[in-house]
Amino acid sequence: MKAMVAAGCLAAAVLLLLPGPPRRRWRAVGVRAAAWDPQAGAAWRDARLLALRRRLTARRSALRRRERALEVCDAFAAELRAGRAVRDALVRAATGVGDCCPAALSACRLGGDVVVALREDAARSGVGLWGSLAACWVVGEGSGAGLAAAVDRLVAAARSDEEVRREVVAALAAPRATAQVLAVLPVFGMVLGTALGAQPVAWLTGSVLGLAVLAAGVAAAVAGVLWTGRIARAVERRL
Repeated sequence: MKAMVAAGCLAAAVLLLLPGPPRRRWRAVGVRAAAWDPQAGAAWRDARLLALRRRLTARRSALRRRERALEVCDAFAAELRAGRAVRDALVRAATGVGDCCPAALSACRLGGDVVVALREDAARSGVGLWGSLAACWVVGEGSGAGLAAAVDRLVAAARSDEEVRREVVAALAAPRATAQVLAVLPVFGMVLGTALGAQPVAWLTGSVLGLAVLAAGVAAAVAGVLWTGRIARAVERRL
């Protein structure tokens, strides 16, 4: 019974922590390749690839929306400095950039409430720059020069935030990799101990205390990987 519990803990650790496709994980715990359903493996792989592709597509789309918003705001400030009317300046700045702020453009052309439209664009696209531009619009709509200076500062701050966002995303890769390495490290320690004649596997599987330590170690390793990934994803959602 003890040996079965220990084998189950070790198999769970390998299946959860070993990188690579499921076929490789099942082989590592002693399941033959014939026992693995190729269709199930292909479906699992396709689902993982699809989820990864969707995440990458969503991240790239958000980056493009932020870049287009910066481009429009930069051109908007230039149009204001050139002496154009506020609404006309926004229309000219956004022309040709794409579907970046459709509600605001419609409000400018039809004489609607541009502030409400900009906030609607911010909620729709997830680009907070439109909401900040709405606040600047409230303060400086009556004075083109003042609004131009405010938009310039807004664009500078947004570019700085974008640089910080990219640095944070790049820095999150290190904690994730560290958590995975630390989770797998005890396995290498057991292998090294066995090579030195310490017999750690026999101790872990030969007593109730050893089984408890094994189960606690596997649970802690899995929890560490999952918790680190959750923290990283929470930080990415706030960027």
